[in-house]
Amino acid sequence: MVLGLPAKEIAGHTVRFDSSASRMNGDHHVCPTCGHEERIYKRSINKTMVIGLLFLLRGAQQDSQAYWSLPAGDPSHHRSRDTTRLRLWGLIEEELERREDGGRKGFWRITPQGVRFARGITKLPKYALTLNGRVLGYDGPEVDVYDAYKEHFDLREVLGQMLV
Repeated sequence: MVLGLPAKEIAGHTVRFDSSASRMNGDHHVCPTCGHEERIYKRSINKTMVIGLLFLLRGAQQDSQAYWSLPAGDPSHHRSRDTTRLRLWGLIEEELERREDGGRKGFWRITPQGVRFARGITKLPKYALTLNGRVLGYDGPEVDVYDAYKEHFDLREVLGQMLV
């Protein structure tokens, strides 16, 4: 077990993690089935993401069922597209309807859980542990929106982890 996670079967591949082979923000393992290197990523909610969440909260106050295009009005998207990672905690959801060409529309709305978090009513685990874009679990202390707003994205930290 690594980070409290046992071996897991995902899409026909057995994923085990070797704690002695830590790289890039999490443990990695080469899948014996396909040879693909699997990695756990440890994602946290940061200030830029909170700004995007508050943009969606403002939109929900106008129309709670509407989906909003984040790049069109979200000031945090001038710096980052991290806001969409809030889906890992169930704070936002993407519109399921596709464009005519089959692609995603890129419209999002805040969930009831997101509203409670944005208003400081609930706390969430600081980290979402992901593998190939899927949430495996959560880790770390519980944080509220005020704690998350203090968390700045540090590119040097991410790049440093990549070089380990």
